[in-house]
Amino acid sequence: MADPHISLIDHTEEVREEDQEPVEKPPVEESHIDILYENQRGWFIFGMPLFSQKALWNLKVDPSPWLNADFKPVAVDIRNAQVPDPSWVWEWKSWYVDMSHDVDEEGWQYSFYFRKFAWHGNHPWFHSLVRRRRWLRKRVKQILPPKTKDNRERLFGETFSIGTTLARSSTHGRPLSVDTGKRVEVEEVDEDIRDIPTLMTRLKNAAIDREKIVAVKRFIDDSGEELYYLAERIPAIMSMLIFQNSRRQLLTNLMRTFEAAREHREEHKMNGKPEDEFEERRIDNLIKAIKAADEECKKLEYWSDIRGMTKGGNNLAASDVHDWDHTWHGIDSSGPVHP
Repeated sequence: MADPHISLIDHTEEVREEDQEPVEKPPVEESHIDILYENQRGWFIFGMPLFSQKALWNLKVDPSPWLNADFKPVAVDIRNAQVPDPSWVWEWKSWYVDMSHDVDEEGWQYSFYFRKFAWHGNHPWFHSLVRRRRWLRKRVKQILPPKTKDNRERLFGETFSIGTTLARSSTHGRPLSVDTGKRVEVEEVDEDIRDIPTLMTRLKNAAIDREKIVAVKRFIDDSGEELYYLAERIPAIMSMLIFQNSRRQLLTNLMRTFEAAREHREEHKMNGKPEDEFEERRIDNLIKAIKAADEECKKLEYWSDIRGMTKGGNNLAASDVHDWDHTWHGIDSSGPVHP
């Protein structure tokens, strides 16, 4: 009986190819070359070209000084033409004259008349009454980051809840690169915010309001004596917040911190133990910051929204309910009377 045939063909490469995941092809660059035609009318005198846009006749005879690729009049020229929308950018740094056709040394083509006449690069005097040249500039489409859930949440956020923000604090200080869509490390997330310059830098780098609110809260917890300077920076901080609801949220957080400090002060009084100088200065600085935030929030369309938001349960434990009853008209009692 003949021995069975043994195949010595190596199939490992085939298995390896099957296991490999398909590699995503890089996106194809989308590009376009814009075209502008420059038109002039004139004459050659003793071999000298005397042409100008101002010499063009009315639009029934001559075209506009500048035309697009479809020979339609445009209100722009090579000095102020822009890309169609922000998703496009110029690939070439400037406009260039097209020298690929029958043109003279400066890119001009000549003819007797703009319509239905042949164009040529030489300029015999008897049929060179008008001239034109073609300008080119290349633009490309920007490759934007993919529309992922992570990017969408970073831009718009899920909620203004401080608890949610703290749980997802890994996004602080890490803006997205437009070119790659990857996170760029700007600074350490867990770095303490102990002074005003660090706070303002963190606020400028924050992409959404709730990250800015968390940065202010962290500054209040970590700043120590630097808390003294918070009040004078409140107007600038409020101006960095996009939404009115965010400003109310910040004021509510300040009130919450103040209430906790005030309760601590009351405990000292009940126990007969005087508070130290640091605690006293901290409470005073908080009061100044709250007054400054209060002044900014008075610019809201409906001042009573702050009280309604707190009583409605949107920010539980924001402040003591007795301080937000119908008699509360602001920190300095200058707010409008509750209806």
